[in-house]
Order: sequence, then C-alpha cells, then structure tokens
Amino acid sequence: MTKVIPCILERYGNMKKWNLVLASASPRREEILKNHNIEPIIIPSLDPEILPEDLKATCLPEKEQEKVDRGAVEYLAMVKAKSVAEEILRTMEFLDLTGESTGESLPKNGREESLRKAAELLKQGDSLAIIGADTLVFKGEKFGKPKQKEEAFRMLKTLQGSSHKVITGVAILFLDLSEGKFECTSETWTSANFSCETVVRFKEVPDGIIADYVETAEPYDKAGGYAIQGYFGQFVEGFDGDFENVIGLPFSMIEEYLTEALDLVNFK
Repeated sequence: MTKVIPCILERYGNMKKWNLVLASASPRREEILKNHNIEPIIIPSLDPEILPEDLKATCLPEKEQEKVDRGAVEYLAMVKAKSVAEEILRTMEFLDLTGESTGESLPKNGREESLRKAAELLKQGDSLAIIGADTLVFKGEKFGKPKQKEEAFRMLKTLQGSSHKVITGVAILFLDLSEGKFECTSETWTSANFSCETVVRFKEVPDGIIADYVETAEPYDKAGGYAIQGYFGQFVEGFDGDFENVIGLPFSMIEEYLTEALDLVNFK
C-alpha cells in the first residue's frame, strides 16, 4: 500500500474545497459516492486495461501472489486516473488556446462536457481529486468481466461452493494549479495508490441456476460475473471485509486517505 505523499498536507491543508472526478463509467461506483453525499464529475477513462507481464502471474507462493494481485488492480486504477487527468489538462490547454469557456459551443457528448467542466474548474482556481478504480476477483486466477456466456458460466462454476478474494485498487490524483501550471508528467502528480481486499464465500449453486443467470444481462459488466447486491447475492454465505469494496469502491478507505491527505477535506 502506497501512502499519500507527505507534502500534500503542507500544500493543501483544510483550506480548499475539492471537486471529485470519478474516472469510471460504473453506475455502481457513482451510486456509492452519491450515497455518501458526493456528486462526482463522471469522466470514464478510455485507456485499455492492459497489465504488464509481471502483474499477470498466477500460482505463486501466497505472499508473492497477494503482492502481484494487489499490484495489478492498483496499476490499472492509476492508469485510469492518470489518463483522465491528462485529458483534463489537455482540455484546459485547448480552452486557453481558443478562448472558449464551458458555456460556449458545448458538445453534445456528455463525457466532453464533463472534461470541459473539470478543466474550467481548474482554470478558475478550484482543485480536483481524481479517483480511478479497478476491481478483480481472484481464485487461482484473475477474473475480470466476462464477455461471453461460456466465460461467465465457468467463472461462477469456479466460485460457487467456496471462497474467493475481491480486490479493488484505487488511485487518487490531486490536481491544484494555484501554484502555477505544471507539465503533465508522472513526476508532477501528488497521489495515493492503494487496494482493499474482501473475502466472499458462496454457497453451492446448481448448474441450472448458473445457466439461467448467465442468460441475463447482469453478469457481463461485473468482475467475476456477479453483483453481490444483485440476484446472485442470495448465494453469498458470508464475507469478511468491506461490502462496498465488493460492489467496486471501498469508500471508507478512500475517505480515510482523503482525510489524511487533505485534513478534513470538503467536497463541492
């Protein structure tokens, strides 16, 4: 787990209000934030989710495997957050060059509107906390979002009647230009990067129920092919850890990091 860079306390303290940007299209992550009275700016990352070879390893000794598994989701979360941060800064540069504001020639694309809104906030002196997140399920291998019925069935068949790990990686990038504009390079980010693990235990589930379930739309945009808060949640025998982490965003841990970093941060 990577701790927040110490200088952020000196730079920001509790004097600023922060606009939170969610670098995800997940309606479940957005809902978690809204349930905690935070209305995020939604700018999904468009970068492909590709792991480097050293983070694809499986069947390692337990401690080594846990390090690799956590490293995988933390890496993907940071890729998403950085991608959106870079887009916001490029959009801000475009607005500077053209002299446009968010009220002029707004595109119909909602994502582009959100980029302009975030860029305009930076231009006027506000600050952004950009959150990227990635969730994977682990049981002998990494389970992401299934793309086909056969893949979804195999995942759920593997998970039923046993326990598995759900790990969400989180990256938070803090953008503040009050001290002057900076170049968009990895050395300039003030950031936090960490992960949260929950162990979920499934009851035994008959093949027929799994087969019927994979005919629905629910499995295909969720790591492991299920939603703990959805239909398949009835087969969860129990879990150890953070419930919201299984849904896709461990808010309690995020809040802890934000509080540590920004000293009782306030969100607009």
